[in-house]
Amino acid sequence: MQHNLSVLKSHRFSIIIGVIMLFSLPLMGQSPEAAGPVFWDFLLRSRLWMTAVFSIIGLIMLNRGWVTRKVRAAALLIVAFIFGVLYVLPLGTFASSLAPHPSPVCLVARPYQFLLAGRAVPLMFMALISVIVLLNLLGNKLFCGWVCPVGALQELVNLIPLPRKWKIVIPFRFSNGVRILVFLAFFVFLFSSGVMIYEYFSPFEFFHFGFEGLAIAALAVVLLLSLFIFRPFCYFLCPLGLITWVVEQTALFRVRLRKGACRDCRSCVSDTYCPAVQAIIDDCEVRPDCFACGRCMELCPDGGLRFKLPGKKQPGKSRPADGA
Repeated sequence: MQHNLSVLKSHRFSIIIGVIMLFSLPLMGQSPEAAGPVFWDFLLRSRLWMTAVFSIIGLIMLNRGWVTRKVRAAALLIVAFIFGVLYVLPLGTFASSLAPHPSPVCLVARPYQFLLAGRAVPLMFMALISVIVLLNLLGNKLFCGWVCPVGALQELVNLIPLPRKWKIVIPFRFSNGVRILVFLAFFVFLFSSGVMIYEYFSPFEFFHFGFEGLAIAALAVVLLLSLFIFRPFCYFLCPLGLITWVVEQTALFRVRLRKGACRDCRSCVSDTYCPAVQAIIDDCEVRPDCFACGRCMELCPDGGLRFKLPGKKQPGKSRPADGA
């Protein structure tokens, strides 16, 4: 796993450019009259700048070491309410434009449907993906960890105390393999039969509040699994989670070891909480797919882990991958 991550890191710029080009393909179908200042108008919508505000708040809290289990739970409740529920309340344009549509799943999948139908991709997709990519380049998983309502609900449910033996950590190699296969299957089904497979198991469909059986079942299954597995939809299925995992390899802020602070107590890898703790490598930088929850930093008894910019590497201080 460590070798695979080294290869990924050495080619990260090429990979990121490839991902951006993959997503940009359907956006090239925009008509000329759709371009111009209208794109920037979308950036003024409350959903976009609130996304930026909450991401920056998360970045500051993580950087300052303010994220504890209780603080994290409170933040997740606020995120789930503001980005998942508030828009249905009669509170005017500000609230209504917080609607989680397009969802993270639709944000990735729908443009290809538009392309297949010969239609222009709505500019909202361009604005949203631009903001998310920029935020993810600034800080590791700032959108997924601090804005996404479905991610917040999954993590809240996972915080419910259960016997330790009931909490399951799935090897990242397996979960990410499933996520990649589902993403490839999406393209196969879409371009062969026009079927968008994500519609059948996306918990985001619930937030249309049409209370359709399939949407309710998808959310219920995801939340049930979340009791035992950290963010199962994010790790196994979410296409945006897959894309941000690639982009995050160049994130400026992420969990790093404070020079000279580690005494190898292994507290950060002893907690059965999320797959990311399986691979504390590169001077204790968290890999492979960290959702910026702050758990490992809270567990470190010496305050050695910090969500910060890269500094000078500590000579001779490196840990092997741990089970990933």
